[in-house]
Amino acid sequence: MARPPPYTVRLDADVAQQLAEQGGTLLVLGLPEGSYFGIDHMAFHVGPRFQGVKMLPPGVHFAAYSVPGSSRHGGGMGPLTGFFFNVEKGSGAAAGGGARGGSSSSGNTHGTVAVRRYDRQQELLVEMPEEEAERYAGGVRRFDFDAGLAPYNLTAWRQWRQLTNCLDVRHVSELQPVGGNICTAAEAAPAAGTAAAGAGAAGAGAAGPGAEVEVGGMEEDEGPESEAEARLRLQLAEGHAARAAAAAAAAAAAAAAGAMDVDAQGPAAASEAAAGPPASSTTTAAAAAASAPTPSTSGRCFYTPLHRLVKTAGLTPAQLTAANMDRSAQLAAAAAAHWGGDVRGLVGELQFAFVAFVFGQSLQGFRQWRSLVTLFLNCESAALAPAPTAPAFAHFLAALRSQLSLALMDAAAAPGADGGGAAADAAGSLAGAGHGALVEELLLGGGGRDCFLRHHLATFLGVLREAAPGEVEPALAAEASELRALLGRLVGWQFDGLELLGEDEDDEYGPVVVELPEGVEV
Repeated sequence: MARPPPYTVRLDADVAQQLAEQGGTLLVLGLPEGSYFGIDHMAFHVGPRFQGVKMLPPGVHFAAYSVPGSSRHGGGMGPLTGFFFNVEKGSGAAAGGGARGGSSSSGNTHGTVAVRRYDRQQELLVEMPEEEAERYAGGVRRFDFDAGLAPYNLTAWRQWRQLTNCLDVRHVSELQPVGGNICTAAEAAPAAGTAAAGAGAAGAGAAGPGAEVEVGGMEEDEGPESEAEARLRLQLAEGHAARAAAAAAAAAAAAAAGAMDVDAQGPAAASEAAAGPPASSTTTAAAAAASAPTPSTSGRCFYTPLHRLVKTAGLTPAQLTAANMDRSAQLAAAAAAHWGGDVRGLVGELQFAFVAFVFGQSLQGFRQWRSLVTLFLNCESAALAPAPTAPAFAHFLAALRSQLSLALMDAAAAPGADGGGAAADAAGSLAGAGHGALVEELLLGGGGRDCFLRHHLATFLGVLREAAPGEVEPALAAEASELRALLGRLVGWQFDGLELLGEDEDDEYGPVVVELPEGVEV
């Protein structure tokens, strides 16, 4: 029995043709039936005719997929793998990432079309050779694949734009991993070289609870790990273990095949094999491994390094306390070092990390998102006029409100997705596809007083409430009001300055009381 389409796009024929011609197209070839495929915040179960998505609006998009019957995962669903790509405004040309992602306009885009083919051996959607990809792109422009392309749900685009309005192609180029693929299994791999290259990789995944990791030559304390984070980290570790087991099995099979080949060559070859490898074989193997190309799924995102505590040499205790109470200087330094001094660049990075976490199930993405939220909410002077960075805080609160609205609202109430004749069934938003409960738990920490978000929001909103007249820009005040209303409606949080009274005892985020020995005075 045929399943009903999950959503319907109703357009005039002329408008539909114009969108098909001017909008971007992601052509996906060979993705196995029954796979999970997501585009932005919409998801599909892949049917036999599904070949991608058309009518993509301009801007940054995120695609994610997981295939059934994965040989590397015992025949179950493989790990979720995602990648960012960009559709240029005006021409509708779909553009890949930058140099780090290994994608370029010539290698990944063909007019209005981005082409990916599923490689069963790698279990990845990979790019095609240039000439072959251009032939497929020409077929898309001739509407040869139109019956297998699901139209983008244009009614849901507004919500996606709210989630990514500060995220552009530069963020994709600068932040994405080597190869462009964001994958839980890749994050779990302890790649020391990649961690060194990606100074912004905040030690997520491989690091244990409360670990201190080297980031850009400095130690960063990630802080205590929540139970939900531990569960997600365990998922990443299991993914790495599955990959290691698959590699060991492949090596054993290759060794067995080599032994059979030696037997077939006769006694002399067998004697030579029994004598063992040359003494230099270990060194040779190590050199070969070192020179081997990096797998397209290896590596971690190149996030901006952010330190939980400011530990600058030469500061007095009073100055250190002030620097940690108001982290405006750290915010300005991070923006200057990575985004040309534009604090909105950090808001775009916040949006990148959120998408990677919620839609790509990236623990590294969650940790960077949490670090950025904590940094913004612990700024005082930077958020108030006449600081030049003050306008960026309205964008930050708007981004945070959109993210929390998506993560906390019932997935059933979110807009659906349309198979559009492509035999693809909606699985709901990516946030609610079996990952939503964990997302909500990580974001809210159970909603109690130990929730980092609740604590830091209360502090920041208190700063705005106590600011002098004219110091809070109208746009920032409006966004703060909307965020308060959203959290009050969805989770019952109230930020009136009274809700935290009496909750400082044993509070992780409360002030630390140090008892001095007798006779010691400060």
